[in-house]
Amino acid sequence: MNTTATVKVNPKVGDILVGTYGYEARIATFVEVVSVSGSRIKVRELKQNRNYTGCGGMDWTATPVKNSGAGIVTKVFTSHEDCYRIKWTSYQSLYGPWDGQPVSCYNYH
Repeated sequence: MNTTATVKVNPKVGDILVGTYGYEARIATFVEVVSVSGSRIKVRELKQNRNYTGCGGMDWTATPVKNSGAGIVTKVFTSHEDCYRIKWTSYQSLYGPWDGQPVSCYNYH
């Protein structure tokens, strides 16, 4: 019998979630948790700092700008052992908490 309880990660105010999407592209989205109530969180999409690399401006790393952006939306989150997730759009999920590392992005269209 396994007596070790599984601890799930839950969101906290100030956490940042991140996800990527794209077809022939990898575009990052960052949101910040502004409130938590039960299984629902309110988040706002954050602006990004972009550091362009390579030639042609088609490759960059992205990091969020905390406390930026506007428009707060409510989402239901799902907790897992090492993260939590929200469905951001029909084609993108976001995961938290963000590990603080820049996200590598590209757009080859």
